[in-house]
Amino acid sequence: MKTPLKLSLIAHFFCVIALSLGFDTAASAAQDNVVFVSTETSNTLEVHPESENTLSLTISGDNNGGFGQSWPALPAFASAPIQPGMLSQTGSGNQIDMTILGSDNLFAVLQNGTNNHAVGQISGTGNTALVIQTGHGNMAVFQQQGNGNSVAISQSSW
Repeated sequence: MKTPLKLSLIAHFFCVIALSLGFDTAASAAQDNVVFVSTETSNTLEVHPESENTLSLTISGDNNGGFGQSWPALPAFASAPIQPGMLSQTGSGNQIDMTILGSDNLFAVLQNGTNNHAVGQISGTGNTALVIQTGHGNMAVFQQQGNGNSVAISQSSW
């Protein structure tokens, strides 16, 4: 009985990615998108890469991402409309490289501009990570190990 449920959730997850990539269908806005996602079935995400951006995401565990859930308390700068489980890039040359190992971790990345890089690894349970980068050439690198850790990064450059 678990096998059909797993297949159904995998199909839904891949459908979310396909729809997110399909929204930007203008020839100039939807070129050179590269998305690699490796995950298990109970993780919830929403992915929005735009032209010439790359995203590499590996998830091993359950209930990670948290799309549709609420954040626990966040710093004032994080009041931007970004939900847990959202990976969004606007502009070009942006890169997200995330590895999530564990369960019940909330994370999101929002990058607007060019040549921004977010690299992160979360290992454990109940961790929270948020990265917001605006402008050009920002680099955020973080690593969380253990349980109940929180990181929120906001960078702007012009």
